[in-house]
Amino acid sequence: MPSALDNTLIYTGVIDMPAGSGVMTLEFSVSAWLVNGWYPTASISDLLVVVMKKATAGITIS
Repeated sequence: MPSALDNTLIYTGVIDMPAGSGVMTLEFSVSAWLVNGWYPTASISDLLVVVMKKATAGITIS
């Protein structure tokens, strides 16, 4: 349930990798900081990752 303290943060970025550069791992994390003497729960919801590649082979998402 949303509250007045909920924040929506959006990160957008482009990572340009030359062909043959190997594996790239993207890691997403959240953290909570002390608010009014307590640590709220922090979570990720509705995560969207878009991967584009010129060639059709070689993309693995797990």
